[in-house]
Amino acid sequence: MIRQTLLTAILSVTVAAPALADTASGMPTGKRQHKPVSVTKPVDEGEQSSEMNKADLTESLANKTEAKEKKEEAEKRAAETLRHKDRAAADEKTDKNEAARAKKKKKKD
Repeated sequence: MIRQTLLTAILSVTVAAPALADTASGMPTGKRQHKPVSVTKPVDEGEQSSEMNKADLTESLANKTEAKEKKEEAEKRAAETLRHKDRAAADEKTDKNEAARAKKKKKKD
């Protein structure tokens, strides 16, 4: 089996891991906090279309997320409406029961 390696020219690499030190003793304090590694390289035509595809996918994901949020909001409103209707029906039933009790009590008296 032949393994091919594609080498790409790298223009620059930036790495940062500042060592926090105690000003009095000069000894390191805490853990190292590494910063992100940044690699700069030339972009070829294939990568440009790949970047455009990434942008399209990102936009598509944003649209799906927005649609999902709208759907969830609509479901919340529907559930709230249903709760109000259920509450109104329960209140109406309670009012009818109270009226029936009052009517019975009046007949008794």
